[in-house]
Formats: sequence, C-alpha cells, structure tokens
Amino acid sequence: MAWFPCKFGDGGSASLGTELVCLNCVGRDTAEIPQVDSLEDYNDFSSYLSFDTTTRKFTVLQAFTAIFTGWVYNYDRAGSSYSRGQILLNNNVIASYMVDDKATGEKAGTTFAVALSANDEFWVYTPSSDGYPEQHLKVYKTGFAVSDINDILGFSDEGASA
Repeated sequence: MAWFPCKFGDGGSASLGTELVCLNCVGRDTAEIPQVDSLEDYNDFSSYLSFDTTTRKFTVLQAFTAIFTGWVYNYDRAGSSYSRGQILLNNNVIASYMVDDKATGEKAGTTFAVALSANDEFWVYTPSSDGYPEQHLKVYKTGFAVSDINDILGFSDEGASA
C-alpha cells in the first residue's frame, strides 16, 4: 500500500510547525531534571523561548501554540525496571511515558499540542531511578489552534455524521 502526504488548499504540502528546539539529555537513573547533553535551537527560538542552564528549564517569552514531542530512550538494558519520562509545565505534569521493553534502544513518548503563555516554564523530568532513561524533547511553534491539532491527532472523524 502506498503512503501519500496530506495536501491542503492549493494542493501544496502543509507544515504543522517550525521547530524551535531539540533537547537531548544525559541518561542517568536518578529522579531529577536531567543534565543537558545537547540543546540545538533553530529558527525563531530566541523570540519565543529562553533556556536557563542552571535550572534546566525553558521560559516562554511570548504566547504561542506549541507541539511537544517528548520521549525517553533506554541507553542501556535495564534489569528489572522500565525507563520513564515526564514533561512539566508550571509545576504540573502534562505528559508521562514509560518504555514497554527493557532492551537497549527502546523508546516511548508522546506528541501533543499546548497553548503556552508568556512566563510559562516547562522542562523534562526523570521521575524515578527506573531503567536507564535518556530524556529528549522537541518543541515546534505552530499557527494551528490546540483544538485543531487535537482533531488531527485524535482517533475520530469530527466531520462524520452520527
């Protein structure tokens, strides 16, 4: 079966957003805001976000709709526990994920949309000493509303009749 990208409006391919940042953390099996391995910022990063290297948290500089893709990666084979990851926004957990296999190279994560306001803070977190977790996060700025993105990601046809 062939796969075809979605086309919108004039038949051109649509873009859901512009990547602002990709954060890769050092894998450590301890509950913490993990140490940064690399932080690549792109496009308009400095117009929308700042990153504090001491607290390892992002601050939103101006409101925008964001698409977050956060995941945890097993950098080593875990003996008896599963790697876990979280994303927090203003001290509230907005995403949690856990690998379903203990093998090296296993990943688990999520993609979702969130409306961010100026002065919001968000960060990745390792919630336990389970597994050998390595946290990752990509953030995109999008012109879509959160509800539109939820429709795109949802397992339903909003236009179908009952």
